[in-house]
Amino acid sequence: MRYFFLLFSALIATSLQGQVSNSTFAESEALLEKVMDKYGDLDKLSVTLQWTMDIPGNGKVKDVIEASRNGLAFQFENKDMHVTSDGVKVWTYMKDYNEAQVMWYKDMDPAMNPMELFNVYQDKSYEIISSSASGDIQTIVLKPRTANPDIEKVTLEISTKRLELVETTMVLTDGLKNKFIFDRFELNQAPSIDAYRFSKSSYPGVTIVDLTK
Repeated sequence: MRYFFLLFSALIATSLQGQVSNSTFAESEALLEKVMDKYGDLDKLSVTLQWTMDIPGNGKVKDVIEASRNGLAFQFENKDMHVTSDGVKVWTYMKDYNEAQVMWYKDMDPAMNPMELFNVYQDKSYEIISSSASGDIQTIVLKPRTANPDIEKVTLEISTKRLELVETTMVLTDGLKNKFIFDRFELNQAPSIDAYRFSKSSYPGVTIVDLTK
C-alpha cells in the first residue's frame, strides 16, 4: 500500500505554480482553487474510487476504495484493509491477518488519510507544467518543483461543469503508475461520528496492537 499512500501524499502537496501560458495558468489555478474550496468547505463527504496500479513488467492491480470524512473523523476501505479514525485515534485493520493497529491521530502520517485530497492546496512543492481542455474536462499535469525520489508527475482531470475531480494519475520514478477514477461523490453526507470508532466486537478473535501505550 506504499504507492497508495504516496499518491495522496503527492496530491496533498500539489501547488499551483507553472510553466504554461499566463492565461492558461490563471484558468487552471482558478479552477483548482474552486474545486478545493468546494471540498474544503464541507464537513461531510463520501466517495467511491476505482484504483488501478500499473506495475511495469507485472501487469495491473485493481481495487475499489470507499472513503468518507465527518469533520476530523475519516475512514477508507478496500479489499485488504479498513482504516478508521474518530479524530483522536486511528485503527488500521488488516483483513488477511485479523489484526488492528491503533495509533494516536496526532502521530499519523497525513498521507494515511485519503480525504486530505480534498483540502485546499497549501504547499509550494509542485508546479503546473501543462494544461489542456477537452469538452467538460480540464487536464492539469504537475511535477515536483525539486527532485523527488518517488514521484515523477501527477495528472488531474477535473469536470469544469461539476467542479469535481474525475480522474487522478500519478507516475512514480520507477515507472509504476497509479490511477484513481472517482465514481461517486456524496456531498454533505457521511456516517455518524460513532461509526468511525473501531469496534472490537465486530471482529471476533481480532489481535489488537496498541501503539498508543
